[in-house]
Amino acid sequence: MAKEDRDSVLKQGWTYTDAMKQYVTYAKMPKVEMLNIVRELNLEHGFVQDTTS
Repeated sequence: MAKEDRDSVLKQGWTYTDAMKQYVTYAKMPKVEMLNIVRELNLEHGFVQDTTS
């Protein structure tokens, strides 16, 4: 996730410094928080169904 965000920022024409700031934001994120974000994105885009309800 961190590498993809970094690369996305670079493709949008931002500086390498800006891209690395984005990378660090996600790279230092706790694993549980990262998994929750991935789960929410999967739900949002219909890749999985919500089984918690």
